Amino acid sequence: MQCSVDKLKFYKGEIRKVTLEVKSCLDEEFSILRANVEIKQYATVALEITPSINEHDIIFTIDTTKLEKAKYKVYCEYVIADETLIDVLDLEVR
Repeated sequence: MQCSVDKLKFYKGEIRKVTLEVKSCLDEEFSILRANVEIKQYATVALEITPSINEHDIIFTIDTTKLEKAKYKVYCEYVIADETLIDVLDLEVR
């Protein structure tokens, strides 16, 4: 399933794969060298996830069985060439 969102809504107990597609604003060719995903509630890390990289996609699975019903932030940090970029998504577990 693919969609373009910046807010993820899950029910407690769901386990879903998330794909973050990275695009170049200048339509230049690039490679994602490495990536890391953390789910945080305020400053506390609730879950660390090691994603896989497939060309321009960062793919990871969110397992809500390990999270409480609450609101979180998903931080996806990735490296392209000599730049480190961070995308932040809102996550709500109901």
